[in-house]
Amino acid sequence: MKPKPSSRVRQASYRRHLWVSRLVFLLPGLVYFSVFHFYPVGASFYLSLYDWSVLTAKAGRPFVGMDNYVNIFRDPVFVKATLNTIYFTVWTVAGTVFLGLVLATLFS
Repeated sequence: MKPKPSSRVRQASYRRHLWVSRLVFLLPGLVYFSVFHFYPVGASFYLSLYDWSVLTAKAGRPFVGMDNYVNIFRDPVFVKATLNTIYFTVWTVAGTVFLGLVLATLFS
C-alpha cells in the first residue's frame, strides 16, 4: 500500500500546476508583443545607429552610433515640430477635459 503524499508535496504540485497554467494563458500575449512590438522597436533602434539607406548594401552601412540622434536634435525643423506637437497635445487634452467637465456640470 502506497503512503499518501504529504501536504507539502501536494502544495508544491499545485503551485507548479498554477505556474504552468498561468504561463500557458500568458504565452500568446507574450509571443504577440515579442513579434509585433519588441522586435520592431529593437530593429529600429539597431538601424538608427547606422548610416542606413534602403538602396545601400549591408556592407556599405557605416556605424555612426548616436550621431543620428545628435543631428536630429540639432535640426531646427525637428525641434519646432516637436514643440508644436507638445503644445497641440497639451492644449487639446486640457481643452477636452475642461469642456467635458463643463458639459457634465451643465447636464447633471
